[in-house]
Amino acid sequence: MQRPAEPDDQPRATPAGAEGTSSDQAPAHRPHPPANNHGPPQPTNHQLHSEPPPPTQEATAKEAAAKESAAEHLPADPPEQPIDQAAPPPQPDHAAPRPPGLNPLPPARPAVHYDGAYYEPAYLGSPRARPMPPSHSWTVPGEASQVQPVQRRRRWKLPLVLFLLTCLSTFWAGAAGEYVLAILGGLPTIARVLAVHWQDGLIYMVTVLAILLAHEMGHFLLTLRHGIAASYPLFIPMPFTPIGTMGAVIAMQGSQADRKQLFDIGIAGPLAGLVFAIPVVVVGIMQAPAKLAPTVVTYHNPLGIELLIGWLRPEVGPYGVQMTPLLMAGWVGLLVTGLNMLPVSQLDGGHVAYALLGRRAHVIAKLLVVGAVIYVVVAGNYGWIVMLLLVMLIGVSHPPTRNDRVPLGRWRQVLGYASLVIPVLCFPPQVISVDESLVRFTVMGG
Repeated sequence: MQRPAEPDDQPRATPAGAEGTSSDQAPAHRPHPPANNHGPPQPTNHQLHSEPPPPTQEATAKEAAAKESAAEHLPADPPEQPIDQAAPPPQPDHAAPRPPGLNPLPPARPAVHYDGAYYEPAYLGSPRARPMPPSHSWTVPGEASQVQPVQRRRRWKLPLVLFLLTCLSTFWAGAAGEYVLAILGGLPTIARVLAVHWQDGLIYMVTVLAILLAHEMGHFLLTLRHGIAASYPLFIPMPFTPIGTMGAVIAMQGSQADRKQLFDIGIAGPLAGLVFAIPVVVVGIMQAPAKLAPTVVTYHNPLGIELLIGWLRPEVGPYGVQMTPLLMAGWVGLLVTGLNMLPVSQLDGGHVAYALLGRRAHVIAKLLVVGAVIYVVVAGNYGWIVMLLLVMLIGVSHPPTRNDRVPLGRWRQVLGYASLVIPVLCFPPQVISVDESLVRFTVMGG
């Protein structure tokens, strides 16, 4: 039985220029096609692959015409110069003609520099500048041959003025103590108070401003590291209170930060403030004399200070220790830190809670605000109404970040959950109270 003929048994015509295997490598037992005496001789497989047909006259004419057309678009060769004459350096030609069919170049513009806080274009081509991505410092080169970075500095006059006013208010609060309203008595009264207690005012002013400045610089330095736009610290003076200040704030574009960056910025301030406040409280407790009787004005200690007094000064009576200027500065530092670490709104604790829990932190914030309102009404401590109104005005729930899916990492989660204990140790529900019976006794005895 004969096998059927396979397609490879017959010669196949291959187009000119096609790649293939030479027939010299074909098996030797393959038979050659029979000769045909009635027609022209058939070319062999070797001739089909190795001898392409010569180009026709028409193809040669087309190739010559294409070469002539390409030569017309090439620039002419520059004229030859003598060897002893040096060629001038090439100059940039911005007016070079562009090939046909392409759009014209956009108008040249200088670079735009972004310093991490603000950016300002060096050209006035559009009424509104495009929003720049969060980056600390970078330059976008334009079409101009020379880069001209433009930097816009942060505003420093208002922060400086507020800082100086806070220095004055805290100096007076430290010198006058609980008789801070003596400032209303005029210059003679102020002069008598400062002549006796100016050292107390200086100690309190320097210490409390150092704690607050450390707190705010913790935020500020982390905004620089992550390239988030932020202002200089803005101190808030309060000249008619025994504390003398309401702390300080930093204006920050939090929407530029992602989840991890927001956590770092939020936690850095309280930790930096505690590094200064805790040693001040310890030294203040050790130096403060014991309180032998209740006073007209009572500064209620948070749980952390009560634990330190019981550990460092177990011999003191039930009234604790007196509030010296140094201990007062540490007490204010803990108060500001504990208040800021409440997991509400855009406080430091709100940043940390949102970075840890996401939208679940909104439930905690709302429950905490409802509990605070109930406490104010039941306990009659209406001094917190202003703070509650401010939180509600800003917004109880924390806004989303630039990217809520960035992982925090294990050590950030451990540090974040541990920091939620800070309000419990540093924030007293009742800050200052006045004993009216002692006030009446003092007035009648005086």
